[in-house]
Amino acid sequence: MSETGLARSRSAASAWRTGSTASRCSPPSRSATAYATPTDSSGRARTATRSRANPPGRLRTLLAGDPTDNANANVIRLGGRLAAITESPVAVAVDPATLATEGILEHDDEAGAQHTTAHPLHDASRGEHVGYGERFGLDHQYEIYRIPDGGTEREVVGTVPVDEPAYMHSFALTERYAVLTENPFTANPLRFLHPDRSFVDAYEWHPESGTRFIVLDRTTGAVVAEPRVPAFFTFHHANAFERERTEAGAEGDSDGGNEIVVDLVAYDDADVLDGLYLDDIGSSTPDASTGELRRYCLPLDGGRVTGRTLADVGIEFPQVSPAVATAMEPHRYVYGQGDTDADRNANELVKVDTEAGDVQTWAERGVYAGEPTFVPAPDTASEDDGLVLSILLDINAEQSALLALDGRSFEERARAIVPHSIPFGFHGRYFEEFES
Repeated sequence: MSETGLARSRSAASAWRTGSTASRCSPPSRSATAYATPTDSSGRARTATRSRANPPGRLRTLLAGDPTDNANANVIRLGGRLAAITESPVAVAVDPATLATEGILEHDDEAGAQHTTAHPLHDASRGEHVGYGERFGLDHQYEIYRIPDGGTEREVVGTVPVDEPAYMHSFALTERYAVLTENPFTANPLRFLHPDRSFVDAYEWHPESGTRFIVLDRTTGAVVAEPRVPAFFTFHHANAFERERTEAGAEGDSDGGNEIVVDLVAYDDADVLDGLYLDDIGSSTPDASTGELRRYCLPLDGGRVTGRTLADVGIEFPQVSPAVATAMEPHRYVYGQGDTDADRNANELVKVDTEAGDVQTWAERGVYAGEPTFVPAPDTASEDDGLVLSILLDINAEQSALLALDGRSFEERARAIVPHSIPFGFHGRYFEEFES
């Protein structure tokens, strides 16, 4: 049968997104900034719950390939199946008609990462997903891999050795390159064995190291650039693309050569992770932080990196049209979940015009909106021609709805109300059709 609709991976732990307080770092100047050697003072951030697991058991789990199957972060098409995934290298097959789980989808390959991205990216022209993983052991390394459409085998494209691996949640992809944004939130994997620490408690914030962009050639696996900028933390990338530096204009230097443009949501530090502790989630005023939509331009010839804030608005879960993203093309519009307003008991959805800096918002008193998903209109040449879908929670009616906004005007087009509440999830996808 053919299924059409919005698939979403859910977790009660994502309730931090619907908190009644807003917290985001103050935006820097929107003028372009050239970055040099970063300096800062040290700090610390933590998240998650603590485990009392014994060190030998943790070592076996970490190194012997016994990861969690709690695939609550995202959904993708993998091996012709609908699969739920998370940051462990486990994919759970899901029936698209009933949403019943159907067991683990085995990768059947030699890739050995213990931690992986919850955001593999699809390249429609090459017919493949690309992702990365982190391998812990005597020698730690990042692995970039590809999965050809219709298959599940991960083919390692390139590796990057590291002394202390960083926590990374997502990455960026262009026509020729994969870009890892290495947060200065790093771990000595031996700390994973501590019986009173959760996985993320093993990580420490080292702003003096700065944030490193690692640019790998998707064909050869070679690292072609690895510039550093002053420290910031990121979960999510909106999109990336390549261009001639002569097109940079206000972005900074324009002395020729090629560059990669990366748009992402940035935080000044890793304190945003504190909002993911169960103690905070269960409080009456959980942290519902949003970050800044920033653009970094990475010259491939060793030139200076430039960066700026694209709009004065808090944002998370950034999305662009999949018609643009899967074609590795430049984007203009970014959609996302915005700030929480405690007075209105609501948050907002936002649309950012990255060229003009204009922001459109949608909000409703007493209603919280989940991550937006953009669905392009068929046979259109306009990037923002389509619908923006979001799961709503009406806290007064105690029920949810599927909201459809016009991608251009950002006005409501339709709302499908359900007679109960739907738990908020992290990430979702719209699939035009799925055979089961």
